[in-house]
Amino acid sequence: MLQQWKSDEQLIDTMSGTWAALRHGRDGGKALGDFTGMTPLFYAANEEYLAISPRQMLISSVTARRLDLNLQNLAWLTGQANVMGEDSVWDGIKLLPPHWTLAWSGDRGDVTPRFTEREIWQAPEHLDEARPSEIAQRLVAQADALERLDLPPFSMDITGGLDSRLAAAIVCGSRLAGRVERMQTRGPENGHEIQVGREVARQLGMDHVEITPSPKQLNPQQIFTELRSSMFRYEATICPSDGLTGAAQMSRFVVSGSAGELYRRHCKPHMNVELQSIAELETLFADYHQTTDPLGIERSEVRDFQRRDLQNRALEFHRQGAGLNDVTDVFFLRYRLPLWNGVLQNNLFNQVKIYPLLDYRAACRAQNFDYKDRVEDRLHFELMAEINPRLCELPFYKFTWPRRFKDLPVARQLELPAHPFKTVGEQNLSQLSVGSKMRVLIDQHWEHLRSYMLDPVSSRIWEVLDRTAVEHLFERNPATIRKVTETKQIMAMLGLQVVLTGDMLARMDGAPGTQVRLHGAAAQQMFGHLNPHSRLPAVSFPDVCTRLESTF
Repeated sequence: MLQQWKSDEQLIDTMSGTWAALRHGRDGGKALGDFTGMTPLFYAANEEYLAISPRQMLISSVTARRLDLNLQNLAWLTGQANVMGEDSVWDGIKLLPPHWTLAWSGDRGDVTPRFTEREIWQAPEHLDEARPSEIAQRLVAQADALERLDLPPFSMDITGGLDSRLAAAIVCGSRLAGRVERMQTRGPENGHEIQVGREVARQLGMDHVEITPSPKQLNPQQIFTELRSSMFRYEATICPSDGLTGAAQMSRFVVSGSAGELYRRHCKPHMNVELQSIAELETLFADYHQTTDPLGIERSEVRDFQRRDLQNRALEFHRQGAGLNDVTDVFFLRYRLPLWNGVLQNNLFNQVKIYPLLDYRAACRAQNFDYKDRVEDRLHFELMAEINPRLCELPFYKFTWPRRFKDLPVARQLELPAHPFKTVGEQNLSQLSVGSKMRVLIDQHWEHLRSYMLDPVSSRIWEVLDRTAVEHLFERNPATIRKVTETKQIMAMLGLQVVLTGDMLARMDGAPGTQVRLHGAAAQQMFGHLNPHSRLPAVSFPDVCTRLESTF
């Protein structure tokens, strides 16, 4: 197919799942990513070179240029726990927006990038008009095609929600069902989602297992090691609270229910907001999926810039034709999917993931809906009703279909549940959650974290954060810091310090950890087993990138 790459539109409409493609020849070349941005491409260009890669830090080793941080963009981690915009946290590197094409000529010495702009929410009308039955057939046919590959037997995650159930309906409605060994649900013993997952598996005739990690003592040194390696693994682009995991030694094949976010509203604070004016849009986007700078520890000019930038980007999407109540979903597609989902996926080398839910025409249909249909998960309903109506009738965990869906043509023979799934018993949340890891550091080692932040004398972090505000933060009783957004901002603050002081661990899946640098007497005493006055030499970023490249 790539050899017959005659048009970008043909490639986009024919290839399903997540992918990125690049072609280069005597007549020049082009790079193109799928419409989701979940396999993001980054590039750097000047008059001497054009470099393209799915990994930002590798571009440095290709171009032999110094890899410097862009503090303005790095600061998004403490402001919104998500990088926003096309400019990377690494200076001179940019995100190729999802769905766009980057092309270059074959003329010697001409490395000028040329862009074809393309937006999923501006897709041609004939793609918007695909019927649910046609899209359902495409999704099942895609799973049928996967069955012809030499894939290992696999397990499927099943939860109490919509995405995993629709993915299960697609897979179990195809020839790929013969490769499914079992369905599995993670959670506390007899947890509520486990109860729902068990019933879904029974309805599909599949074996089901519960994965219930046994509680164990959380090791603060290991947690902090995971935080430091997370900042390297995800190239300083992911808030460490979202990437707090150790290196894996084995590879897994995963059929994922992720990517349903393409078809629904994902930004929870905007979920039930109906805008009437541009002024209301501007007010709404002073924040996005959380309050900007929830603890008030950023410098005021940094926080003010972030709020203005969010507003300007929202207003620009509206000027380009996005409806007032569609802007938040367009914003999610442009920035959240590639710079959160995409970076997380690209840097987990121990997993090979496929996404049964992904389809270009499905996304076109969803983006053409009225925003209320996305809020209420209409596309999920239509596709599930076409592929496996029984699963529409089985209650979900803490969710019911809107009653108005009963009037849709696809639903006239269905008995929609009036109440969520009835669970039995209380559930105890596992101590192994990321939230628990954050609480261990904050509740038990507050003074050590204070030392880690305030001891270094050479960090540029005070160009982002207000030192007085951070000092006041550490005067608080950590027990008063309970909001998720606040604990995440503390982890982001620590992550920035890790990066700006050269304290990242060069650790990837299957590779041993390499200490980059450790500082702070109290932090060393707790985390480092080093002489409090010792200093390990910082490893330069080009050396780190060269080592990383060799792991490929």
